[in-house]
Amino acid sequence: MLDLDFEVRSIDGTGNNTQPERQDWGAAGEPLDRLLDPAYADDVSALAGADRPNPRDISNAVFMQSGDMPIAEGYSDLLTVWGQFLAHDIDLTPDNGSETAPVAVPTGDSWFDPLGFGGVEIPFHRSGFVEGTGTDPDNPREHPNVITGYIDASMVYGSDAEREAFLRDEGGRLKVSDGNLLPFNDPDDPIDNAGANGDTSFVAGDVRANENVVLLSLHTTSSTSTTTRWSGWRRRTPAPRRNGSTRRRRCSSRRRSSTSPMRSSCRSWWARVRCRPMRATIRTWTRPC
Repeated sequence: MLDLDFEVRSIDGTGNNTQPERQDWGAAGEPLDRLLDPAYADDVSALAGADRPNPRDISNAVFMQSGDMPIAEGYSDLLTVWGQFLAHDIDLTPDNGSETAPVAVPTGDSWFDPLGFGGVEIPFHRSGFVEGTGTDPDNPREHPNVITGYIDASMVYGSDAEREAFLRDEGGRLKVSDGNLLPFNDPDDPIDNAGANGDTSFVAGDVRANENVVLLSLHTTSSTSTTTRWSGWRRRTPAPRRNGSTRRRRCSSRRRSSTSPMRSSCRSWWARVRCRPMRATIRTWTRPC
């Protein structure tokens, strides 16, 4: 095992807040905090909004456009997907599979009902809730966050021991598949993945990684680049001497001829970045790779 000189945090976020009475704050499985009071139709759990506009009408009004609408600051669509990637690091509430609430599609909807048959619905399930809540107005329904509430790269490493074990090889590194891509799900013993549990879906720290290809690319680059940094850092950890003391392995680069543009690769800017210890880099992530 590696003799790390820094504390490794728990995979589920427990103890991330060091105050004794706050050990579970932000941990996976804890209820989501409310910024506003609940507004259920019956003050307990029933859906509200029966007199509000149809959700699909709102969606069409907000997002329908006839041409490109570039943002003035010049940002690309990657900004949106990065926001999704970050959001998947801090909250996830699973569906309640037994509680459906389909959304009625307006007749003639250009996407869902272009021929105007009517009667089309968009499948929708209500969110799961914390067991024991939703019993009366003094105990309204609350919802769990099944991942850590911290910005701690849980969408890369996972938020529970089962997922963490699936993602890592025997040496502790994050697994990759052919082409340096994310690992595929195991058809014989699949781990939960949103929308797809077969061996054609990739597995990342968050179950929603396969939602769209751009999001998947961020998961892939985050995972594989982390594995690369970890491999490089391991090569540069102190190696034991015969007398029991330690020494730091030297960079594999050697001093070049004084006539070389890069007299010594370890003196070049790139080599300084490449050869420096990775401990500081690893500290920027909540968990070591």
